[in-house]
Amino acid sequence: APENPALPASPVAFVQVSASARRLPVQRAIELLRSEAKVAHSQALEQLAQELAMRKDEGPFDQVINAIQKMIFRLKDEQTKEDDHKNWCDQELSKTNASIADKEDKLEELAVKIEDHTGSAASLQEDITKANDMIATITTHVEEATEIREIGRKENELAVKDAQDAQ
Repeated sequence: APENPALPASPVAFVQVSASARRLPVQRAIELLRSEAKVAHSQALEQLAQELAMRKDEGPFDQVINAIQKMIFRLKDEQTKEDDHKNWCDQELSKTNASIADKEDKLEELAVKIEDHTGSAASLQEDITKANDMIATITTHVEEATEIREIGRKENELAVKDAQDAQ
């Protein structure tokens, strides 16, 4: 069997840097920025120092976690807005359907009224035709009666004249 290789003279070790060791240079940088901001009377440097102080406790994944949380909040807000819009659409659709049903009922009522009035108009037209025929008949009878009276009047005048002549 082959011989085992010899171990290296200095073994490689993995060192984990603690969070406090990472924060120490950041803390020194913040203190340096604050002191320079006081000396230079610079608002911008003071704001930068404050921003760094707020973020000094963040780990490597904190920004990712914050971004994910922001995304979750945005998605929840978007979902809320979409739900509100859907509810509004559902209400409008319900109103529209109710309006359509109401209009259809009114249309049916008006169709029935039109049918009734059409029947009434036909009946009245028939009554008018009968009345016109009756008027024509009466006019004919009146003319005949007028002729008979005229003949009777003439006969009566002749009779009166004959009676006067006979005396």
